[in-house]
Amino acid sequence: MKNKITVLMITALLLTFAAGAVSAADWEMTGDFSIVGVELDAWNAQIDQLNAGVESYADTYNLDYETMDNIDKVPAWKLGTERRINENYTIKAGYEYIPGEISYSVEDGNNTNGSIAVQLNGFTGGLDYHLNENWTVGAGIGFYNGTKNIEHEGFFAQSPQGLEDTSDDLDGTGYRAGVGYDRSFNDSFDFNLDLNYFYMELEDAAEDIPTQYSNGMEVAGGLTYSF
Repeated sequence: MKNKITVLMITALLLTFAAGAVSAADWEMTGDFSIVGVELDAWNAQIDQLNAGVESYADTYNLDYETMDNIDKVPAWKLGTERRINENYTIKAGYEYIPGEISYSVEDGNNTNGSIAVQLNGFTGGLDYHLNENWTVGAGIGFYNGTKNIEHEGFFAQSPQGLEDTSDDLDGTGYRAGVGYDRSFNDSFDFNLDLNYFYMELEDAAEDIPTQYSNGMEVAGGLTYSF
Protein backbone atom coordinates (compact mmCIF):
# COMPACT_ATOMS: atom_id res chain seq x y z
CA MET A 1 0.00 0.00 0.00
CA LYS A 2 2.81 2.43 0.81
CA ASN A 3 4.29 1.71 -2.64
CA LYS A 4 0.94 2.53 -4.28
CA ILE A 5 0.72 5.85 -2.47
CA THR A 6 4.31 6.72 -3.40
CA VAL A 7 3.66 5.94 -7.07
CA LEU A 8 0.53 8.10 -7.06
CA MET A 9 2.31 11.07 -5.48
CA ILE A 10 5.27 10.85 -7.89
CA THR A 11 2.94 10.55 -10.89
CA ALA A 12 0.93 13.59 -9.77
CA LEU A 13 4.10 15.64 -9.37
CA LEU A 14 5.44 14.60 -12.78
CA LEU A 15 2.17 15.49 -14.49
CA THR A 16 2.08 18.83 -12.74
CA PHE A 17 5.60 19.91 -13.59
CA ALA A 18 5.29 18.52 -17.11
CA ALA A 19 2.85 21.32 -17.81
CA GLY A 20 5.69 23.83 -18.06
CA ALA A 21 3.77 26.22 -20.23
CA VAL A 22 1.32 26.96 -17.43
CA SER A 23 2.16 29.91 -15.17
CA ALA A 24 2.19 29.81 -11.38
CA ALA A 25 -1.07 31.77 -11.42
CA ASP A 26 -2.84 28.67 -12.68
CA TRP A 27 -2.25 26.75 -9.44
CA GLU A 28 -5.40 26.32 -7.39
CA MET A 29 -6.04 24.95 -3.90
CA THR A 30 -9.23 23.01 -3.23
CA GLY A 31 -11.13 22.08 -0.10
CA ASP A 32 -14.22 19.86 -0.17
CA PHE A 33 -16.66 18.10 2.12
CA SER A 34 -18.69 15.16 0.85
CA ILE A 35 -21.17 12.50 1.87
CA VAL A 36 -20.39 9.10 0.34
CA GLY A 37 -22.86 6.23 0.05
CA VAL A 38 -21.26 2.87 0.92
CA GLU A 39 -22.11 -0.83 0.99
CA LEU A 40 -20.18 -2.56 3.78
CA ASP A 41 -22.06 -5.84 4.12
CA ALA A 42 -19.46 -7.68 6.21
CA TRP A 43 -19.20 -4.87 8.75
CA ASN A 44 -22.97 -4.46 8.88
CA ALA A 45 -23.40 -8.20 9.54
CA GLN A 46 -20.97 -7.83 12.44
CA ILE A 47 -22.97 -4.84 13.70
CA ASP A 48 -26.28 -6.75 13.45
CA GLN A 49 -24.84 -9.64 15.46
CA LEU A 50 -23.64 -7.31 18.21
CA ASN A 51 -26.96 -5.42 18.24
CA ALA A 52 -28.80 -8.72 18.74
CA GLY A 53 -26.72 -9.38 21.85
CA VAL A 54 -27.36 -5.88 23.19
CA GLU A 55 -31.12 -6.20 22.63
CA SER A 56 -31.29 -9.65 24.23
CA TYR A 57 -29.40 -8.52 27.34
CA ALA A 58 -31.42 -5.31 27.73
CA ASP A 59 -34.80 -7.00 27.13
CA THR A 60 -34.02 -9.74 29.67
CA TYR A 61 -33.64 -7.16 32.45
CA ASN A 62 -36.05 -4.55 31.02
CA LEU A 63 -33.29 -1.97 30.53
CA ASP A 64 -33.16 1.05 28.24
CA TYR A 65 -30.62 0.76 25.44
CA GLU A 66 -29.36 2.13 22.14
CA THR A 67 -28.01 -0.01 19.32
CA MET A 68 -25.64 0.82 16.48
CA ASP A 69 -26.83 1.92 13.06
CA ASN A 70 -25.71 0.08 9.97
CA ILE A 71 -23.11 1.96 7.93
CA ASP A 72 -24.64 3.21 4.68
CA LYS A 73 -22.92 6.57 4.29
CA VAL A 74 -19.75 8.26 5.55
CA PRO A 75 -18.37 11.82 5.53
CA ALA A 76 -15.15 12.75 3.78
CA TRP A 77 -12.92 15.81 3.92
CA LYS A 78 -10.52 16.61 1.09
CA LEU A 79 -7.68 19.08 0.69
CA GLY A 80 -5.78 19.25 -2.55
CA THR A 81 -4.38 21.12 -5.49
CA GLU A 82 -5.25 21.26 -9.17
CA ARG A 83 -3.78 22.72 -12.31
CA ARG A 84 -5.28 23.35 -15.71
CA ILE A 85 -2.75 22.02 -18.19
CA ASN A 86 -4.53 23.16 -21.35
CA GLU A 87 -7.90 24.34 -22.63
CA ASN A 88 -9.56 20.98 -22.06
CA TYR A 89 -7.91 19.23 -19.10
CA THR A 90 -7.22 19.80 -15.40
CA ILE A 91 -5.14 17.45 -13.25
CA LYS A 92 -5.77 16.98 -9.52
CA ALA A 93 -3.96 15.57 -6.50
CA GLY A 94 -4.89 15.65 -2.84
CA TYR A 95 -5.35 14.20 0.62
CA GLU A 96 -8.64 12.70 1.82
CA TYR A 97 -9.79 11.87 5.34
CA ILE A 98 -12.76 9.54 5.92
CA PRO A 99 -13.84 9.06 9.57
CA GLY A 100 -16.78 7.30 11.14
CA GLU A 101 -17.95 6.08 14.54
CA ILE A 102 -21.04 4.27 15.79
CA SER A 103 -21.84 3.20 19.35
CA TYR A 104 -24.21 1.24 21.58
CA SER A 105 -25.11 1.62 25.25
CA VAL A 106 -27.23 -0.06 27.93
CA GLU A 107 -28.45 1.74 31.05
CA ASP A 108 -27.63 -1.05 33.50
CA GLY A 109 -25.61 0.87 36.08
CA ASN A 110 -22.48 -0.97 34.90
CA ASN A 111 -21.42 1.53 32.21
CA THR A 112 -22.13 -1.00 29.46
CA ASN A 113 -21.27 0.60 26.12
CA GLY A 114 -19.12 0.13 23.08
CA SER A 115 -18.14 1.61 19.75
CA ILE A 116 -16.70 0.92 16.32
CA ALA A 117 -14.48 3.74 15.06
CA VAL A 118 -12.97 3.86 11.56
CA GLN A 119 -10.40 6.26 10.17
CA LEU A 120 -9.10 6.20 6.59
CA ASN A 121 -6.39 8.43 5.15
CA GLY A 122 -5.94 8.56 1.40
CA PHE A 123 -3.96 10.17 -1.40
CA THR A 124 -5.98 10.80 -4.54
CA GLY A 125 -5.35 11.83 -8.12
CA GLY A 126 -7.66 12.63 -11.01
CA LEU A 127 -8.28 14.22 -14.39
CA ASP A 128 -11.16 16.51 -15.41
CA TYR A 129 -12.34 17.32 -18.93
CA HIS A 130 -13.98 20.74 -19.39
CA LEU A 131 -17.27 20.65 -21.26
CA ASN A 132 -17.65 24.43 -21.05
CA GLU A 133 -16.89 27.28 -18.66
CA ASN A 134 -18.77 25.74 -15.74
CA TRP A 135 -19.20 21.99 -16.29
CA THR A 136 -16.68 19.15 -16.24
CA VAL A 137 -16.64 15.37 -16.34
CA GLY A 138 -13.83 13.53 -14.63
CA ALA A 139 -12.41 10.41 -13.05
CA GLY A 140 -9.87 9.61 -10.37
CA ILE A 141 -8.24 7.01 -8.17
CA GLY A 142 -7.22 6.97 -4.52
CA PHE A 143 -5.17 4.73 -2.24
CA TYR A 144 -6.21 4.52 1.41
CA ASN A 145 -5.05 3.04 4.68
CA GLY A 146 -6.25 3.37 8.24
CA THR A 147 -7.64 1.54 11.25
CA LYS A 148 -10.84 0.06 12.63
CA ASN A 149 -11.05 0.06 16.44
CA ILE A 150 -13.72 -1.85 18.37
CA GLU A 151 -14.08 -1.17 22.11
CA HIS A 152 -16.39 -2.59 24.81
CA GLU A 153 -16.98 -1.61 28.42
CA GLY A 154 -19.15 -3.08 31.15
CA PHE A 155 -21.20 -6.24 30.63
CA PHE A 156 -19.93 -7.12 27.17
CA ALA A 157 -16.30 -6.64 28.16
CA GLN A 158 -16.57 -9.11 31.04
CA SER A 159 -16.35 -12.89 31.14
CA PRO A 160 -18.07 -15.08 30.05
CA GLN A 161 -19.13 -12.83 27.14
CA GLY A 162 -15.53 -12.48 26.06
CA LEU A 163 -15.90 -9.52 23.69
CA GLU A 164 -12.42 -8.08 23.43
CA ASP A 165 -11.21 -4.74 22.17
CA THR A 166 -9.64 -5.01 18.73
CA SER A 167 -7.66 -2.78 16.38
CA ASP A 168 -7.33 -3.82 12.74
CA ASP A 169 -5.49 -2.24 9.82
CA LEU A 170 -7.41 -1.24 6.71
CA ASP A 171 -6.20 -0.90 3.11
CA GLY A 172 -8.30 0.24 0.20
CA THR A 173 -8.34 1.42 -3.39
CA GLY A 174 -11.10 3.76 -4.54
CA TYR A 175 -12.29 4.91 -7.96
CA ARG A 176 -14.44 7.94 -8.80
CA ALA A 177 -16.20 9.11 -11.95
CA GLY A 178 -18.72 11.87 -12.27
CA VAL A 179 -19.71 15.38 -13.20
CA GLY A 180 -18.70 18.71 -11.65
CA TYR A 181 -20.01 22.27 -11.62
CA ASP A 182 -17.83 25.31 -10.91
CA ARG A 183 -18.94 28.93 -10.39
CA SER A 184 -16.64 31.89 -9.75
CA PHE A 185 -17.27 34.35 -6.91
CA ASN A 186 -14.38 36.62 -7.85
CA ASP A 187 -10.84 36.38 -9.23
CA SER A 188 -9.69 34.22 -6.30
CA PHE A 189 -12.57 32.02 -5.18
CA ASP A 190 -14.80 29.49 -6.94
CA PHE A 191 -17.62 27.35 -5.58
CA ASN A 192 -17.64 23.75 -6.80
CA LEU A 193 -20.21 20.98 -6.62
CA ASP A 194 -19.58 17.37 -7.67
CA LEU A 195 -21.72 14.28 -8.13
CA ASN A 196 -19.68 11.07 -8.42
CA TYR A 197 -20.04 7.33 -8.53
CA PHE A 198 -17.58 5.94 -5.97
CA TYR A 199 -16.33 2.35 -5.88
CA MET A 200 -13.91 1.01 -3.26
CA GLU A 201 -12.20 -2.29 -2.55
CA LEU A 202 -11.51 -2.37 1.18
CA GLU A 203 -9.37 -4.99 2.93
CA ASP A 204 -9.76 -5.52 6.68
CA ALA A 205 -6.92 -7.24 8.57
CA ALA A 206 -9.51 -9.05 10.73
CA GLU A 207 -9.46 -12.71 9.61
CA ASP A 208 -13.27 -13.06 9.68
CA ILE A 209 -13.88 -10.03 7.43
CA PRO A 210 -13.49 -10.62 3.67
CA THR A 211 -12.53 -7.96 1.17
CA GLN A 212 -15.50 -5.62 0.80
CA TYR A 213 -16.58 -4.18 -2.54
CA SER A 214 -18.47 -0.98 -1.84
CA ASN A 215 -20.19 1.27 -4.33
CA GLY A 216 -22.45 4.30 -4.02
CA MET A 217 -23.01 7.91 -4.94
CA GLU A 218 -21.00 10.81 -3.58
CA VAL A 219 -22.19 14.42 -3.27
CA ALA A 220 -19.39 16.94 -2.64
CA GLY A 221 -19.20 20.68 -2.28
CA GLY A 222 -16.35 23.06 -1.57
CA LEU A 223 -14.23 26.03 -2.50
CA THR A 224 -11.34 26.57 -4.88
CA TYR A 225 -8.74 29.27 -4.28
CA SER A 226 -6.64 30.55 -7.18
CA PHE A 227 -3.12 31.81 -6.42
